[in-house]
Amino acid sequence: DVEAPVLTNLPADIEVMAAVGSCEATASWLEPSATDCISYGLSSDWPSGASFPIGQTLVTYTATDPSGNSGTGTFTVTVLDQESPLISQMPDPMEVDSLPGTCHGVASWSEPLASDCSGAVSLNPSLPSGSEFPIGTTTVVYTASDASGNLSTASFTVTVLDTGDPIILGLPENLTFD
Repeated sequence: DVEAPVLTNLPADIEVMAAVGSCEATASWLEPSATDCISYGLSSDWPSGASFPIGQTLVTYTATDPSGNSGTGTFTVTVLDQESPLISQMPDPMEVDSLPGTCHGVASWSEPLASDCSGAVSLNPSLPSGSEFPIGTTTVVYTASDASGNLSTASFTVTVLDTGDPIILGLPENLTFD
């Protein structure tokens, strides 16, 4: 026997949604079969009913006959992430004094953190730490996005206090009257 078994009824690619709060999902399918001139053994690197991580996982089935000939077939299980990233350690609202002779202040803070079970998370502020802010209150918004395109936002305020004395401009020079 020199002919490898041929897999039949291999499942189509499967797509499942991870539940909110979970970084995995269960996928089930009917086991494929194979054809061969003689008996064969069937094995897989993932069993039906297993929990799969977020992302794509290739499932491979191998049918091997007693002569050592083998045939393989694959399909993909894709677990979709529906949960937005978590933003933590946001700065508290802050107040800063205006810089002398200006109408703005500079605010600096420690960057918050973002996490998500799908892995990489992008975290972007509307204004970065160390920026100049006008007198008054400005809201700084952080946006986190994960590889699945899920977004979340968190914010805090920066208030710049006007601490400078007014400056009078355009005064006439001293006048003398007789």
